[in-house]
Amino acid sequence: MEHAIIRVAVVVAAALALDPSTCVEPCPMAPGEARRIMDHQAQVSARLVAKIPKRRLRKLKKEHDYNLRRTGEFHDGYVASRILAWAVGAPRAAEGGDILEIGASTGAGSTSILARALKDEILKKQSPDGRRLLSLEVRAERFLMGEEHRIAKQWPSSIMLASTIGPDEFPETHDPKRPDSKEWLAHETFAATTHEVGVLGALCASRRFGVVNVDGGAFTGHAEWATIRSHCGHVRWVALDDTDFKTTMMLDYARAHPDEWEIVYEEAVAQKIVKGDLVKHQDRGRRATAGEFKAELDALVSSHAGHQHLFRNFALLRNRAAFAVRPAAPPPPPPAAPPPEPEPAAPEEPEADPERDPEPDPEPADPEPADPEEEVPWETLAVVAAAALTFVAGRASARCRGAAPPADAPPPPPPAPPVAADEALNPFAAARPQDGGRAGRRKRRDTSSLNV
Repeated sequence: MEHAIIRVAVVVAAALALDPSTCVEPCPMAPGEARRIMDHQAQVSARLVAKIPKRRLRKLKKEHDYNLRRTGEFHDGYVASRILAWAVGAPRAAEGGDILEIGASTGAGSTSILARALKDEILKKQSPDGRRLLSLEVRAERFLMGEEHRIAKQWPSSIMLASTIGPDEFPETHDPKRPDSKEWLAHETFAATTHEVGVLGALCASRRFGVVNVDGGAFTGHAEWATIRSHCGHVRWVALDDTDFKTTMMLDYARAHPDEWEIVYEEAVAQKIVKGDLVKHQDRGRRATAGEFKAELDALVSSHAGHQHLFRNFALLRNRAAFAVRPAAPPPPPPAAPPPEPEPAAPEEPEADPERDPEPDPEPADPEPADPEEEVPWETLAVVAAAALTFVAGRASARCRGAAPPADAPPPPPPAPPVAADEALNPFAAARPQDGGRAGRRKRRDTSSLNV
């Protein structure tokens, strides 16, 4: 097990070292542009949170405990929840990087499924400790509720208040077949306008993701799919929710291009529109698995027997291009240097016979030259230091008084006699008076001018 963990860690590190983003080179977005968008989004997010009315914040605080007990719209009763959790630890998912979720809402639905699965993978040492879930939410109040969930449950995740696409990327017309689609389009366009920029392309251009779960807005799917294909080419797995409307175009593209995307799992719920309302019969529907993971996914569906077998419009896609590219293995260690060749042995000299070869008289040795860096005795240093300090004290005192020494000044006194060895350790010993009288006090005043 330890060897497998080390091998996974090495592969992940090698993949991140080669390309720290999800974007395939040449990436349409430069790193500098990605940083600019993310910095701008951080400022916008802070401004939107600050604009939440205080009365609404008080209400959210009162509903704190209820929000933590709330079950999301996407819960464990759906078989698709098992498939989504499986995608977190699916083959080569951890190697691809972190997990990106589009559409966190309050954090009680798909966010909870992904975060719990990732936490379990990390505890089992099947994912790197630093692997994280990043969830995007466009509404400020739900962003705060998601933060409460994340902190209270201690999930290895973070949530970002942001829009995946910009306001100019929305369709101009709504879908008349879908109830209330006109109002949805107006609300989603307004929310994107408040954020000013879309961050999906910038995230894929600056961060590496192995799994993307798409559960965004009703009218963001077309632009999100175009960005995933152009900026997130290294992503291994893409989960699609609400494939009947939000992500229909993504599933249709995968069906039309099986050489690019493999639909490994798909399920649909029985539904119909009755008097303008969409009615879903979640206890009825269809499921299908395919590809090399079919047996594993079929067993996973069968193991859901203890839960409700609810149906959902959901699909899981595998990116064939990302699987085709294998990360480069770490470079092998350099070859060991060959051992040094042994030096040839010197020829043995014949032993001298003392009777036949008497020892010659030793030549007188040359006297050793004096070492220029030989340490100077402390006594000499003390005398030199005392004379230097006395000279400096006099010059400094004259400069402080603003006058130079007179020209007819008496010559300096003769050098002081040698001092004892114990006094020589103190550089001020040569200036110390022997009588301790007025001369001593006067000399102490002169030396005090060094402090000026």
